[in-house]
Amino acid sequence: MDPISAFGVAAGTLQVVDFAAKALLGTIGILKEASNTPKRMTLLLQDVEKSVEHIRLLRELFGGLESLSGKLNGSHLDHVNDNITDICEAIGDLKNTLEPVVRNCNASSPHKHQQILAAMKSVTARSQVEQKASRLILLGQILSASLQGVILESQEILTKQIGQTSLMSQFQHDELTAQINSLKLMSQSIQGNIQDHQLVVDRLQQKVASSETQIDRIHDHVAGLSQSLDSIDSRSQRIEANLEVSQADLRLNQMRFQHTLQSAIKEYDATRKEIFQLRDDFMQWIAGNHGSLSSPPESFNRLDDTMKSNVRLSLISKLAEAPSALKSACEHVSYGIRTVRKSTRADSQSTQGCVCVPTPDRRITRKGCVSFEYESISEHLPKCRIYQNRKRFRNYTVAVQPLPLIRSTLALIIKNKSGAGGCSMGISLSYHRTVKRSESELFKLFDSFPRKLSKKAYSHSSLSEEMSFLQDYEGGEPPSTITFSCMPMEIEKETSEWVQSFNKLLERGCVWDKDEHGNTCLHVSRPEEFLAAAKR
Repeated sequence: MDPISAFGVAAGTLQVVDFAAKALLGTIGILKEASNTPKRMTLLLQDVEKSVEHIRLLRELFGGLESLSGKLNGSHLDHVNDNITDICEAIGDLKNTLEPVVRNCNASSPHKHQQILAAMKSVTARSQVEQKASRLILLGQILSASLQGVILESQEILTKQIGQTSLMSQFQHDELTAQINSLKLMSQSIQGNIQDHQLVVDRLQQKVASSETQIDRIHDHVAGLSQSLDSIDSRSQRIEANLEVSQADLRLNQMRFQHTLQSAIKEYDATRKEIFQLRDDFMQWIAGNHGSLSSPPESFNRLDDTMKSNVRLSLISKLAEAPSALKSACEHVSYGIRTVRKSTRADSQSTQGCVCVPTPDRRITRKGCVSFEYESISEHLPKCRIYQNRKRFRNYTVAVQPLPLIRSTLALIIKNKSGAGGCSMGISLSYHRTVKRSESELFKLFDSFPRKLSKKAYSHSSLSEEMSFLQDYEGGEPPSTITFSCMPMEIEKETSEWVQSFNKLLERGCVWDKDEHGNTCLHVSRPEEFLAAAKR
């Protein structure tokens, strides 16, 4: 229920209470004048009970003013609640005073009227009813005045809320008006789009009409194609007849091919057996079970130059995988460092005068292997003072045997400026260099070479300085040059290429390592690519 309706009901209830109280006073006056009116007392009690019900309803309605309780004055509301409570108490007292009187009037006693008259004529009862009725009227007037104040205050609040609601409604009305205007614009744009779509539809209809014309033309073309297909069918029949003839020829050719294939398979099996036999002979030859490596098996004579070259490469790989095969193949060669006593060699050219004729270095070649012995650049006569003061020196050589089917073998020559003393180290044309390790200081140098590579790059001059141990004579000079020499089997052109390649290899600091037998090895992953790079 809204606050205005609640206050209207409350005012009506107050009027009922006020009327009941006034009716009670009037009834009391009537009782003073006429004591034989018990029915009026009963009606008065009923009015009082109705007033109690109206006051309860007023309290409930007044308690429902929750929407305005936060805006009304709290003291006014508390004063109204107190007045309602006082009225309830006054009505209860009046009811409690009237109930015995009415109960006595309704009693079935022969002297009922006399008892009522006696009770009403009692001064005490009369004064109590008058006082309580007067108090009830006063409380009703006070509650009416309080409710009038609260009603005025609530009317002001409601007037403000109505104004705010009106403003909000006006604002919402403006928003709705704007939305309606935007919808009108949208509807106008939609109508324009509908017109555009209608134009597009008209164009599509025109295109459909032209497409139907084209479809008619296509039907005509299809009729022509059907005629062409009929002619193709006749041609396909002729082709099928020719195909049957071709299939007969194909079956004949298949029979011929099968015969040729069987012949080729037989030839392949024979060649495969021959290859297996050649492989077995090759493996036995490498293992040393088929004589010396210098004399290949007879089955190798059937190979052409290209196949022999492939065998050479395979032999190189096998020797790289098993370095001990080199040692077993060169049984008549003494590996290692050997000492040569030089009874006719001098250490260096003396600063004193000498009339001896200088002679070039002499190279000694033995059968079955190749070794180098370097002499001094001059030979002196026995009468020469230099010859008389001569000392014996060591000449370091390494015997290297050229392997069969390998075209070239490389040798590294480290030479003293004076020509007194020197050494040669054999390098096989394979993935590894395989030379038996000895206690020579020369090999100790190359044993420590890998560790030095990780620290700094070594050049020819620094490597020569490391080999100063070759100076074992008085007054000599340390080695300072590194030259290369090749075996007699090599061609001059290949010699120069390999010399350049090996020089580049040393400049790059190629990896030196040990093989499974403790030999010092030079790792070259792909010799053919290395030679091609050297040529470029």
